[in-house]
Amino acid sequence: MNSGLRRALLLSLIGARDEELSGIVRLQKMLFLLEKEAKVRELLRAGYDFEAYRFGPYSREVYDDLEFLENLGLIRTRPSESESEVAEESEEDILLTDYSLSRAETSEFGRHSERTFALTREGSAKLKEIIGKLAARGVDAEALQRKTRQIREKYDRVPLYRLIRYVYKKYPDFARNSELVHLK
Repeated sequence: MNSGLRRALLLSLIGARDEELSGIVRLQKMLFLLEKEAKVRELLRAGYDFEAYRFGPYSREVYDDLEFLENLGLIRTRPSESESEVAEESEEDILLTDYSLSRAETSEFGRHSERTFALTREGSAKLKEIIGKLAARGVDAEALQRKTRQIREKYDRVPLYRLIRYVYKKYPDFARNSELVHLK
């Protein structure tokens, strides 16, 4: 799978709104929905390989790409601080506490779970450059940007448990290994 195109998708999702994207679980689910509902894999001919995991659709590649992009200075992450971010952390804590899961033992609720993601100035410039290159290669880059913006607008403010429940109900094959059985 073309990691450059995957990373373009990730940059596009993070940069789709002026607001930071809060939480790795939400980020994973949005990327999954971009592929399943917005059909961006067909548009880019690349995407993430998701598997059913402890909290639904999961791709290790997301973590690798986040680290890569952060190391290049294209994205920044920071601990959650705002009221909405605190609410998201509280939802994650409830999800974990209700099922006696510790943060240390859950890779998806690991070091990125209480962080927000945003493009840096360099990341915004790089995304514009990438969009131009995609368009020159015949990819409908405007559609990519529109679809990532729509997913962000639709799911940014949905409570995390509702987003997870929606994904579990609509895509039950990806919930089969979930430890959050009450959301199935």
